[in-house]
Amino acid sequence: MNKSTPLQNSIFTQLGLEDLPSEDKFVLMSQMTELVLKRAMLAVADKLESKKLSKDDEKVLMDGTEEERITKILEYVPEFNDIMQVEIEALRKELTELV
Repeated sequence: MNKSTPLQNSIFTQLGLEDLPSEDKFVLMSQMTELVLKRAMLAVADKLESKKLSKDDEKVLMDGTEEERITKILEYVPEFNDIMQVEIEALRKELTELV
């Protein structure tokens, strides 16, 4: 059984889904997280296109470990956390407008 965090509970309350079974909340939260990450990575990819990447840095971004890739992304896109917040808020707004 998965426990919800206060942030997750807030989202489900805003959407009127607080009575949803925990399993369904977990699935929905996973889907929302995946969507936010995809949107954020598209924004990061757009920003990286305008950067002059060395061949070594390109190799790290393509073939490096997750930790190496994150470090390199933060080096070239230091506003990554801001991008994530924007995407989280955009999804929250979209979802609350639907209900």
